[in-house]
Amino acid sequence: MGLNAYQPGVRGRMAKEELLEFPGTVSELLPNATFRVTLENDHEIIAHTAGKMRK
Repeated sequence: MGLNAYQPGVRGRMAKEELLEFPGTVSELLPNATFRVTLENDHEIIAHTAGKMRK
C-alpha cells in the first residue's frame, strides 16, 4: 500500500483551499437546506449549505 492507498472516512473530502466555487443563481429551494442552482454556463447543479453557513 502506497501513499495513495484507500483511507476509510477520507473519501471525497477536500481541504478548504481546494474547494471549487462557481458563480450561479439559486433557481429553486429544495428540502433539507438544498438548492437547485443555475450556473453562468447554463448547467444546473444541486447545492447545499455546510459548516458555519448552515448554523
